[in-house]
Amino acid sequence: MGKMNESCITNSTLHPQLRFLVITMQRSGSGWLQETLSLRSGGRVKPGYELFCDFNGPERHPGPGLGCGCGGTQETPSNSAVWRCTCAFEHEYVRQARDESNERLIGFKFILPHNRQTTSPVAFRTLAKAVCTLNVPTVFIWRANVLRRYISMHALLWSNTEFGRDMAHPTDAQQTEMLGAHKPSVQRLHDLVRQIEQEQASQRAVEAAFASESCAATRSALTFYYEQLIDGAKGSAARWGELLRLLHVWPQSHLKVIHAERPLLETISNTDEVVRTLNATPHAWMLTSDLPPSIADPVAHV
Repeated sequence: MGKMNESCITNSTLHPQLRFLVITMQRSGSGWLQETLSLRSGGRVKPGYELFCDFNGPERHPGPGLGCGCGGTQETPSNSAVWRCTCAFEHEYVRQARDESNERLIGFKFILPHNRQTTSPVAFRTLAKAVCTLNVPTVFIWRANVLRRYISMHALLWSNTEFGRDMAHPTDAQQTEMLGAHKPSVQRLHDLVRQIEQEQASQRAVEAAFASESCAATRSALTFYYEQLIDGAKGSAARWGELLRLLHVWPQSHLKVIHAERPLLETISNTDEVVRTLNATPHAWMLTSDLPPSIADPVAHV
């Protein structure tokens, strides 16, 4: 896919902030993921807005200076669905980046709506092509236990009716207790199996659409399940390590690293003597590596 006009897309001179995209379904843990990423990255990640992509409607320009008021390319004409998606993403990125005074990584959410137009293979390919154009790291987060997502949706609808407000993300013990105490009745049991299987198929289909695109942003997209990441889950630390590595947002201390970023042999003056001393010993690996061969993947030990 050809690149669009640089001034339309990157806004890099005005907005140097980085961004990434979380693709999910409602009540799948994406808000929790963004907040926890902020904590685990030492505040280097900021939760962003939810993004909306009009796959079928007429093109809408948010306004001058927001990266969308210009034409497309031969590969991506300005009336195409890919262009509309890219415009929507860029508009929200620039809108939030204008409020930022430092270079934090902004994480945006794209929640897959539940209708045929937006959960079709064509829509998924459109989304993947837009991400290729934007060239942003992408993360999928799903609920493996789809039934729990349905129950969470019921609880959310109940809170709107019962309290007249959205308690999607309770922040205090009282709200959490009220939502936890509510036991909804799962409806449409005759259709439950089909709904679960259809949702699982949609998850696989959007991932397949990304895998089929020939760009680094879609090929490197990672899939996570909420149940894998919660504290205490088996392998949780390793999976968080994968995510932090994808986004390059390891926690940083205010204490500066002195030698560790350079090869060890460049940090000493008597290199030859040290090499001769250790070369034939079990400690020779220290000359060229910071970890012994027995620790193959440091991410697994995060």
